Amino acid sequence: PPSGPTAVRGRELTRLHGGAVDLTAIVNAGPASPLAKSAAWMGGINILGFLISVVFKNCHYHLDLLGTGAFAVTAAVSHLAGPGKMFVRQRLVAGIVGTWSVKLASFLFFRAIKTGHDARLDELLSTIPGMTTFWLISFLWGWLVISPQTMLAGSAVNVPLGIWGKAAAAIAVTGILIETAADLSKWSFKSNPANKGLFCNVGVWKWSQHPNYAGNLMIWYGVTGLCLPAVLHGSAGMVLGRKLVSALVGPAFLTLLFNGQARGFIADAVEAAEARYGSVAGYKDYVTNTGLIFPWDK
Repeated sequence: PPSGPTAVRGRELTRLHGGAVDLTAIVNAGPASPLAKSAAWMGGINILGFLISVVFKNCHYHLDLLGTGAFAVTAAVSHLAGPGKMFVRQRLVAGIVGTWSVKLASFLFFRAIKTGHDARLDELLSTIPGMTTFWLISFLWGWLVISPQTMLAGSAVNVPLGIWGKAAAAIAVTGILIETAADLSKWSFKSNPANKGLFCNVGVWKWSQHPNYAGNLMIWYGVTGLCLPAVLHGSAGMVLGRKLVSALVGPAFLTLLFNGQARGFIADAVEAAEARYGSVAGYKDYVTNTGLIFPWDK
């Protein structure tokens, strides 16, 4: 275990009354490899979600609370167990990921409490195989997407932010703001009885059919841009290639997933929207003239 004044202060700060709990020991437990440790924590939280789904079949409250909240826990553990936890870049990325995770998980939990359940998942979560599929996908999504932060947390290289690091951070923070604006404006729109049966085209939804996707992509593009300089530092040849591919898997996966959903290649969201709003005045013009994810994506 770490020694010296810094480690002593860390243990004192994380020890509860009576000395019963030491967070330093907790975050250092398990696999030493950052990606393996990330998989263990992300997997453990999703297994918990699966068990809750099995015991409480009709309960949807925990789905996003655990699935999205797992990012904050995993990011915190990876960061605190990493060799560069005092470096600005590592702390900034962990903070961005944690802030986004807590923000979105809280909103989705609030929405679940208000709506009771997500009808789109009723059939899938009605059987054990369906539950297994849902939580396995949730784990893979989480582990792949958070991989840039996990790799950064395992790096002992201290690379100053510089102008490009600050630009990447700005992109990520802007993404959080856009995603938040999208969620809140749509929730407000749908909560107004006067808008029943209408499609949301207010706020950031004026310039994008899926501004929440745009915001989320910006978050992870920015996070990945922040992580790469330290992750790739000093690498060359095959090692450089492996690290680059590993770091880019997450944002590439999200890009394909969101584009697949927005274009109707994955699930039936496009057909469902057409069936619901196809006869509503202005909907076809909105779909034709509004960016699919980003404003220029038409």
